[in-house]
Amino acid sequence: MEEKNKELKQDAKEVQAATAKLKSENKDNLLPKKLKNAIKNAVSNKNYIIRVNVANGRLIGISLIVPAKLLSSGSNKKSAQTFATTFALLANSLGANSKNVLEKFTKFAKEAKTSQTTSLKTISSKGIKFDTGFSTKKIYIFITR
Repeated sequence: MEEKNKELKQDAKEVQAATAKLKSENKDNLLPKKLKNAIKNAVSNKNYIIRVNVANGRLIGISLIVPAKLLSSGSNKKSAQTFATTFALLANSLGANSKNVLEKFTKFAKEAKTSQTTSLKTISSKGIKFDTGFSTKKIYIFITR
């Protein structure tokens, strides 16, 4: 039993070290722990922007803004995968069914490619609303409860 405890403690130390390393390497892609009252870009990189709206210490909404070319057929698959992972993590962390949300988003994105106008569609999952807006240059996903 004592040997097993030593192994578990060693595993815990290794996990903590790996977590610290990942946080350090990805610090520009992580949401801040505390936000002041404002509308602010919490994460901004070449693949997406996560903009948050905080009022009275409460999160009011989140916007995920993505370049439209990121999801085009000739785009970098790694960038598209990064977007999908980010979108799924946001949906999941808010309590939505991320698989369902991504399936509906994919459907809306395909429809938007053939449309000549900017469109706004809503995806709902477990009380979370994802209002998706597609323009020629950007894709906007407004997330509210």
